[in-house]
Amino acid sequence: MSLRIRFAITLTLLLLTLCCVAFVARSTVETWQQFRQQNAWAHSGDVRAIGPWMTIPYIAHTYHVPETYLYSQLQLPASPTLHHTTLHLLAMRYHRPVAHFVSQVQGVVIKYRKQHSLRLPASTRKEPRGRSII
Repeated sequence: MSLRIRFAITLTLLLLTLCCVAFVARSTVETWQQFRQQNAWAHSGDVRAIGPWMTIPYIAHTYHVPETYLYSQLQLPASPTLHHTTLHLLAMRYHRPVAHFVSQVQGVVIKYRKQHSLRLPASTRKEPRGRSII
């Protein structure tokens, strides 16, 4: 092979590699930003952080809502077999769309907070910057 052909192949492969690296870097940055946003929502008690990977007991503990209330409002049996079942699997088991089921859970948490005027724990409330709590 001539030197020109080898140079063209090498240059093409290098450009292809750079494109792949740029794509992966952009994807990584977007994922990091989504993670930070989800983390901020979770720390502030925002129900938008509720995802299909969560279980009913985890949501009950994190958002300070009784498990029995969640099960009853979602019309699910409070059986021990569902204790470790994710929202995604619950939606599939009861033939409900996953996104709709997650939004139902979010609505139940909001409804409970309104009924009980639940305040967030002091550890999740943010104080204004520059002020000390003394």
